[in-house]
Amino acid sequence: MVAAWIKALTGVGPSMASGSQTYKGSCADLPVAPINSSRQAIVTVPYCPIRSAGIGDAFTDLRDAPRSHRRAQAALGESGVTRWDELRAQRLLSALPPTALGDLPDGVRALLDHEQLALTLETYLDHAGDVKQTAAELWLHRTSLYYRLRRIEEIAGVDLNRGEDRLLCHVALRLAKRG
Repeated sequence: MVAAWIKALTGVGPSMASGSQTYKGSCADLPVAPINSSRQAIVTVPYCPIRSAGIGDAFTDLRDAPRSHRRAQAALGESGVTRWDELRAQRLLSALPPTALGDLPDGVRALLDHEQLALTLETYLDHAGDVKQTAAELWLHRTSLYYRLRRIEEIAGVDLNRGEDRLLCHVALRLAKRG
């Protein structure tokens, strides 16, 4: 069996059928666990468009259901279906407590309030520090990108040439998205 967690758009109070079980309530977060023996979720939610679904790992012993459920919640993204076994670094981030964002250095948290600079940093880190690719994706001249990177370093109090600082920034950005 597998545990899943469905996130639907808020709105109408639906009826949801999963196998022989029926869920009636708001359309916010609809738990579905466990899923049938064929390891596939068959979920019908009338009048409530599903935004995303997270699917945990398979289990045969019922004592492992809570772990699969936690992993399904961790896999739950903003849209689409995501399986626990498809996650990479997000596996580790999901183990951090919700208060982890508050434990970041003040400068890094201040940077997260600058939407444009946070996007620039995220793009830069996602491209492994490749200035040419980052500038192209952001439609920036490289000189403008270098200016933004200097501002990021000033505000956050980091040195983007240091791996540990880049890791800190990347984790901060991911935690901020998680929310």
